[in-house]
Amino acid sequence: MSDTANSGLKQSFQLKSASVSLTALELYYFDEEEFETNLRDKISQAPGFFKDIPLIISLEKYEGLDSELDFFKIIGSCRRHSIHVIGVRAANDDQRRLARGASLALLPGGSHRDQAATAPAQHPPMMSRPQNSRPNR
Repeated sequence: MSDTANSGLKQSFQLKSASVSLTALELYYFDEEEFETNLRDKISQAPGFFKDIPLIISLEKYEGLDSELDFFKIIGSCRRHSIHVIGVRAANDDQRRLARGASLALLPGGSHRDQAATAPAQHPPMMSRPQNSRPNR
């Protein structure tokens, strides 16, 4: 039974799990003119593939300066080609701040760099004494 049936209230929507394939654009550095040229070249190889696809920007291998990373320009270039940038993966703190400013979703990455940036601090395990031993007095 749905929650609507149980509560007797009519709901305007229901959230459900969905598996969707996403294309990731692995960004190494960002130069606006070069990005636009490279994007056009890729699209010309398979124009139908790129029409209205959701895209995530993967920053796992990004080596450029964060100050050069302009998500608004990336989004604009992609939209001109009917590509929809929806989020950013594997970003550091500054990149996440920039992505939030551009209203992009923040997705976890699979790299060691991203796991280290988002994992809680690890504390060394506590030392325990053997069960049958007594503390020295």
